[in-house]
Amino acid sequence: MKEYIKKVVLGIFLIFPSLASAHVRYFDQSSQGVDASYLFSALKEPFNIFLIAITLLVVGSLVWFIPRFSFYDKFISYLNVKSGSYEPFLNWLVRLPLGIALIGFGTHGVLLTPILETSQLFSLIQTVLGFMILVGFGTSAAGLGVIVLYIIGLSNTLFLIGSMDIFVLAFSLLIISERAPSLDDLFSIRFPLLSSLYSYLPRIFQVGFGTGLLYLALDEKLLNPHMASLVVNETGLNSLIPVSVAMWVLSAGIIEAVIGLLLIAGWRPRLVSAIAFVVLTLSFFYFKEDVYPHVTLFGTLAIIFLFPQLSKKQ
Repeated sequence: MKEYIKKVVLGIFLIFPSLASAHVRYFDQSSQGVDASYLFSALKEPFNIFLIAITLLVVGSLVWFIPRFSFYDKFISYLNVKSGSYEPFLNWLVRLPLGIALIGFGTHGVLLTPILETSQLFSLIQTVLGFMILVGFGTSAAGLGVIVLYIIGLSNTLFLIGSMDIFVLAFSLLIISERAPSLDDLFSIRFPLLSSLYSYLPRIFQVGFGTGLLYLALDEKLLNPHMASLVVNETGLNSLIPVSVAMWVLSAGIIEAVIGLLLIAGWRPRLVSAIAFVVLTLSFFYFKEDVYPHVTLFGTLAIIFLFPQLSKKQ
């Protein structure tokens, strides 16, 4: 009986390591194709159905009851006031992860993703743009440069849709423009492009990150379950939580898709981003992946959490 309870508890926590599991294409790009019979074979096991029901009950109960406690409103009010004081640092929060990631991509000889090798020229361009963004020199121009690189990379592999956070960070540079702290601000270099969209930045980040997550859920898991199965087998996830490989793939795909859709819809973005941030951190240590491709993910989630809304004026 104790062993059964242990499995139930572990099964409920399947939502945590499954959300941000390693990008499947970092492991293998073969075994593509839809296989609905394999994917939904997990639902033939009564224990898996029981786990799904219990998880839905627990999550639904938390969503229903927590907002009804007085401490919740007080805590959210405190966060709104406190995070509002962080708004002057938004420029840093955008530039640091994007600049670090670009330098990482450039020095590793890949174009905005570890699966897309590139030439020395594009490696140099990424490195230069990364340093420009870090010091805040020619910020808007550098943002445009990254967007061009993203479009070039996207023309080579649609997998970059899953890295929409890179595009969103670059696009946001055209909006926040040359704000302090930056060399642009220090020397009064002004090149405003889309500053009128400033108050829409939270939705841009939510929709962008949510779209990328939804794409990964479909492309790497639900529509290509055998690809995701390779990751589960190679990393021993099914020994971490004793459920079938198909159950891992199905649950990971559904959870990623739901969280992506919630962000796109703008439903409690602070709560959703906090969950995603914790899960991404746990899975990052578990898979021991390189830091540089994931810096933009952490940065984007931090921005979504801190700024569910922004002032109307810069």
